[in-house]
Amino acid sequence: MKNEQLFEEFEDVLEAKYGHMAEDMLSFFDELTIFFEEENLDVNKFTKKQIDTLVEDYLDFEGLTDAECSMIFQTLIDFCDFCISKKINYNFFKRYLEEEQYELYEWWGEEELLFPEEDDFPEITSDDIMENFDSFYNIMKLTSKKEKADIPKVLRYLENLYDISQTGYETAQKLREKFPDITEEELAKELLKAVEKKLMPPYEFENIEKSALLLPREQAKKFYTIVYNMEKTDGLKPGSIKKKKAAEEALATLKELIDDLKKMKGEKKSKK
Repeated sequence: MKNEQLFEEFEDVLEAKYGHMAEDMLSFFDELTIFFEEENLDVNKFTKKQIDTLVEDYLDFEGLTDAECSMIFQTLIDFCDFCISKKINYNFFKRYLEEEQYELYEWWGEEELLFPEEDDFPEITSDDIMENFDSFYNIMKLTSKKEKADIPKVLRYLENLYDISQTGYETAQKLREKFPDITEEELAKELLKAVEKKLMPPYEFENIEKSALLLPREQAKKFYTIVYNMEKTDGLKPGSIKKKKAAEEALATLKELIDDLKKMKGEKKSKK
């Protein structure tokens, strides 16, 4: 089978498996097709001897997010499985990827120090994740098999988020009632005063998004839905009934997830 036909079939498989998410995955896959073209190499002639050239000269990405690293890694694993299904021996390349996964992630995640070029790949947005959550979740789980969910860390983050959100909501309501003519700038200053002592240092919740994706699917989706809805709430008109309702719904959903995680830890439900 010619390279072009094989690549087209694989692209169809990827789109069927990952839906909209496949578009970003195929952006990385382009580098693989360029390798075979420029090296004038048939897919079925690829051997261990060419791995260094492929990885160092064509898969030489830098500054990728964890999600992007997972995308390219899973794309390569899927391509190996696809070739194997076509009776083309790619077991050696799949073993290489699995053994070197940690080193590849570290390399791809490094930032360029001088004259960084514009990112060739679009940033993964909250809309992308929510529209294709199942595919995104599957990719992250497949590439994090040896990692376990840090439930206490996610729980601390959510309880802190709930505390800050509830304080901000209640403070805003009281200030608007007491000072109907208060400006948004004045309100923002007062809200910051109310919540600043509750803010945890960023390092406490480093990589919290990845930690959330290690939760069971239902809880992981709840986490991302909460973050997504809160982002959308920020864009609503300040003081509007719609914003008030959205904030109340976000707090209720946040409390539900906190209680879910406490059940998983064997703790009592939140009384908040």
